[in-house]
Amino acid sequence: MLLFAVITIVEKLRLEPQLFEMPLHEGLRIVAKNKLEDIINSALGIIVSVIEVKPISEGLVIHGDPCAYYECEVQLLCYKPEPNEIVEGEINSLLDFGAFVSLGPLDGLIHLSQFTNDFMTYNRRLGSIVGKEKGKSIKKGDLVYAKVATVSWKKTVNDTKLNLTMKDMGLGKVEWLEQKEKLKLAEAKGTLEKEEKDKKASVSKDKKKK
Repeated sequence: MLLFAVITIVEKLRLEPQLFEMPLHEGLRIVAKNKLEDIINSALGIIVSVIEVKPISEGLVIHGDPCAYYECEVQLLCYKPEPNEIVEGEINSLLDFGAFVSLGPLDGLIHLSQFTNDFMTYNRRLGSIVGKEKGKSIKKGDLVYAKVATVSWKKTVNDTKLNLTMKDMGLGKVEWLEQKEKLKLAEAKGTLEKEEKDKKASVSKDKKKK
């Protein structure tokens, strides 16, 4: 599933004079949000939001600079998808070459070749991606389980590329997985009923012999 992490870092924040009148922690939180939110950090991934800011030093004032500088502990909510991580999301758009899945801060791409082992094509008339042999379909709004195949980090969220696959066991459209589970339960029930029937027939046959 989506792995968000709460991480605390130490950051130097520059508090401008117009923020001096408000409580210190509120002013520093505004500075931290403007400085850190929605950026990509190679170690942390996407910094989704600033949760809390705690100054750990006295304000430093530099001659000729009207601002005050504070060393702060900043608590962050971050999201960094890793290869082989399992994610759940909703199909939000279909294209000739695949579909995009909404994963919170990022959209992940599932290429046509990564849905199933069937040959999939985009049918514009139906507004869905359809399998040639088994007839399985994907449409906007479907919930899917997928695995992160590759992540290509760039300087911005919009330029970062996240590629997904649904071809591994246990992955796919939620509806497909539910149908498969129902079929397995039905087969198991049928097997138990047959075994019970055979057992009764065997007991009856033994009684007749006696």
